[in-house]
Amino acid sequence: MSQRQSRHPSDSHTRTDLDDRFALTSDLARLVWAHKLWWVVPLLLALVVLGVLLVLEATPVGPLLYPVF
Repeated sequence: MSQRQSRHPSDSHTRTDLDDRFALTSDLARLVWAHKLWWVVPLLLALVVLGVLLVLEATPVGPLLYPVF
């Protein structure tokens, strides 16, 4: 077996799956960097924080979040 061949058949797809999964994130980062759209960064951070709070609300941590707000 040559060194270029993968031992696991799924290894060849792992890189492309990760690329597909983070394609939107990397494209958005390139857009912000290329066009100097720095005002978008706080907006995206706020959306990420809200998303994390929504996910945490469905976990056992949820009741602990209510006193915060």
